[in-house]
Amino acid sequence: MAATTGELLVTVHGATDLQDCEEWGDMDPYVTLAFTSPAAEGAASAATRTSMKGGTNPTWQDETLALPVTADPGQLRVEVWNQNRAAPDDLVGFGQCSIYEALQGGGPSELAVPLTAHPSGKAQGFVHLRLAFRPLPPDQAAAAARAEMAGAGAE
Repeated sequence: MAATTGELLVTVHGATDLQDCEEWGDMDPYVTLAFTSPAAEGAASAATRTSMKGGTNPTWQDETLALPVTADPGQLRVEVWNQNRAAPDDLVGFGQCSIYEALQGGGPSELAVPLTAHPSGKAQGFVHLRLAFRPLPPDQAAAAARAEMAGAGAE
C-alpha cells in the first residue's frame, strides 16, 4: 500500500431525485465513500449518518468526511443506501467522480455526482458534494514515505 499523502475532505450536502425504494414511509438514506484504485482496495472508507425520513431528497447538513489519500487513489465511488431495520440495507444508487482537480490544489470543487439506480441500471438522481484536499505537512509526508519504504522492505 502506498504512503499517505494527505486527506480528501468530502462535504456531503445532500442528494436529489433518488429512486424511492421504500414500500412504506420515507427512505432513511446514507452515503458511503471509497476510492476505486486497486491500490486503495481495502483502504479507508467513510459513511455519513443516516438521514432519518430523508426520502428522495435527503440532506446531511454539510457533513464532512475525511479519507486518507495514497499516491494513486483512483476515483471516488459514491453509494447511497437505504437503512432498513429488519432486512439488509438497500443499495439505492452509485456513481463515481474524479478527484484530480481537488488533489492538484485547485481549491474546493463543488460536484453533483450522477447516480445509477440499482438494480435497474437507469440513471437517476445526484449526490451533491464538495471536495478539498489537505496535504500532510512536509515532515509528516516524509515520515509516511519512510515508513512505507520500511514496510515494503519487510515483505
